[in-house]
Amino acid sequence: MKSIHPKIQHFRINKGVRFFFSEGGLPAVVYLTGSVDLGSEVSAKHRTLVGLASMLFDEGTKKRSKKDIQEFLDDRGAKISFSHEGRHLIFGVQCLKKHFGEVVGLLSEMLNEPLFPSSQFETTKKRLATMLLQEKEDTRNLASVAISKMIYSKEHPNALSHPDELQVALKKTTRKDLVSFWEGVRTTGELLLVAVGDLNANVGKSAISKAFSSWQGLPVKPYTLKAEASTREDYKEIHVPHKTSVDIFLGARLGIAKSHADYYPLTVLMAVLGSDFSARLFQEVREKRGLTYGIYSYLAGLSDRLDGHWFVWATFAPNLLEKGEEAIAEVLKDVVEKGLTPKEVRDAKQKLTGRYLIDLAVPTRFAAVLLTTLHDGYELSQISNWKEKIGKVTKGGVDRVIKKYIHPDRLAVAAAGTFPALKK
Repeated sequence: MKSIHPKIQHFRINKGVRFFFSEGGLPAVVYLTGSVDLGSEVSAKHRTLVGLASMLFDEGTKKRSKKDIQEFLDDRGAKISFSHEGRHLIFGVQCLKKHFGEVVGLLSEMLNEPLFPSSQFETTKKRLATMLLQEKEDTRNLASVAISKMIYSKEHPNALSHPDELQVALKKTTRKDLVSFWEGVRTTGELLLVAVGDLNANVGKSAISKAFSSWQGLPVKPYTLKAEASTREDYKEIHVPHKTSVDIFLGARLGIAKSHADYYPLTVLMAVLGSDFSARLFQEVREKRGLTYGIYSYLAGLSDRLDGHWFVWATFAPNLLEKGEEAIAEVLKDVVEKGLTPKEVRDAKQKLTGRYLIDLAVPTRFAAVLLTTLHDGYELSQISNWKEKIGKVTKGGVDRVIKKYIHPDRLAVAAAGTFPALKK
């Protein structure tokens, strides 16, 4: 089969650093994304340290102040950003080709020699504490945390930490803790770098080698958790006063990873059920009944190394919540009893592959797809194979996974907001 993605070159810089490159995009511009593996620890303290680190990298290094860093980037029209997701610190770089080497050198300095200045550490703790207070008022976040704790054990990476748990951990966290944590990451965390742009591959490799040859990380160790499917129904309400809406999640743990053959028909099913405006849930619950402004269904938490779940999310006015839940139940019952139509399956496959091809055509999105593929533990061939595997999904295959995984009587349900009266 002919590849649907640009040629990707892979360089092993050392045992803990891998560099991937593909040409594409605007002339003279390079996009770089990458990650540092932070391990499988899932405690609130670990997550607090990750959050603090991602907010402090641009506050200075042992060689440059925050002002020096900003002036360096501004003079070159370049950008460096940091975030975190799951077990990874994520970074992004945009720069001109002629500045690639020196900007990557600065990225290395920020990761290898962060200052984590004492004054900014305390200020950042206050910022993070404020963000956590806001999360306690975010009904969608609270419902998401609640359902994750309902369907996963506390040791599972997909079990989220409640803002209160993170607040307690944050209060106890010191700058010494952060410095020690990051020193440990530098000696154990695998570093992945993905560049897409107008750059000679060997020039890119040389710049990455020079910048990161001293990185001491190790290859990723897979999770060893047992995959389990949900087997019982559960319901939880989180009361948040003075809210004009209720966010609700309904879902179940699948007990399979992305490497399972059922992943592809499940992906098609979720597209038909609730991926956009034309999906069944949106058409029935919003367009026909006018009960909500937003309702979607997704697969979440899956990788090649980790099992995940499927869920429906929606938001309702408090007085419409009961009707909304009933409408969702009716849609799910209809799907279970009758399956999907051939046209729904055909249209969903076309939509999914079309969006995927568009992502591969945009340099920043292509780099993100490649990084996600690596995080999931796949070979690079998966980028081409994904479209082919979606294309092979049949109506019979989707109907089979509906019977196997969609059990409305076993759903975990978590709702957060202001309720007109206690339901249960």
